[in-house]
Order: sequence, then C-alpha cells, then structure tokens
Amino acid sequence: MKRNGAKKIGRTVQGLLDRYRPPRFGFRLNVVDDEIERKRDWWYVTVVPDRGDVRAFDYANALSEIEEKLQDEQHLNVLLVPLLVDE
Repeated sequence: MKRNGAKKIGRTVQGLLDRYRPPRFGFRLNVVDDEIERKRDWWYVTVVPDRGDVRAFDYANALSEIEEKLQDEQHLNVLLVPLLVDE
C-alpha cells in the first residue's frame, strides 16, 4: 500500500513538473520513482534535471516554485530533493 501512495505522489508531482516548466530555466525536471518517501505529513520526492549543466541557483528556484505550487494547487506537503547529474 505504501508503494502505491508513493507512485501516486510521483505521478502527481511529475504531472505538475511537466505542466509547469518555466522557459527561463531551460531545463526539465524528472521524478526519480524509486526515491520517494513519506515521513509523517511530508513527502520527499527526489528530482533530477534532464541535463548536467544546470546552475544551482536556477535549480533551487525551480524547486521552491514547484513546491509552492504543489502546496497551493494540490494541498500536498512535498519537499523536492535535488539530485545532480554528471555530464
């Protein structure tokens, strides 16, 4: 049952990430399906950019904007955990 909840959260988060891709950031974020955990009232969802040359400042801004949208639109407590990709 726990995995089903994580899969549903992963799909919800990925849907918002797909819908809300600010052009100014110039990269796409993807949920890492095997890296979703729930601790108390919070979901921890690991995300990775689609390329390795993303500036940390832009990555952090994108994560915080998406977390805010998840709270406002979906009423979910989600912390997006950044994962960097080597080029």
